[in-house]
Amino acid sequence: MGDINTTIFTGRLVTEPELKTTLSGKFVTTFNIACERGFGEKKKVLYPTLVAWNGQAEFAAKLPKGTKIAVRCEMDGRTWESKNKVTNVVEKHRSIDFIVQEIFAMEAKRAAGTAATADGKLPSYSQSENNFEDLSSDDELPF
Repeated sequence: MGDINTTIFTGRLVTEPELKTTLSGKFVTTFNIACERGFGEKKKVLYPTLVAWNGQAEFAAKLPKGTKIAVRCEMDGRTWESKNKVTNVVEKHRSIDFIVQEIFAMEAKRAAGTAATADGKLPSYSQSENNFEDLSSDDELPF
């Protein structure tokens, strides 16, 4: 069995996500949310880096700074090298990013341009598609 690579965060957008387009025409945005952990004197605030692609990126770019969101992500890492301009030494860098799989607005009032739907549900975007069809009655169940 492979490793489970799913992370769920809730927090507030630190900045308004900026929608960018790659050379191949895909939408992408990178943003951070403030996630609180603990309470009182032991309270910490973490700022994970989230990367959203295509539909999730378009959805995130509509949300203003401060909006409380929930995201389901997969963790991804990257490495690169750069030359220090002062010491001329090559430095190695590592970064952990979280690739957004699902994103949900948790507040309708702050989600400008993404108001709650007629049935009162808050907007969300998921890359997974439900290939299920609604059944009109329990008589149609196969079991």
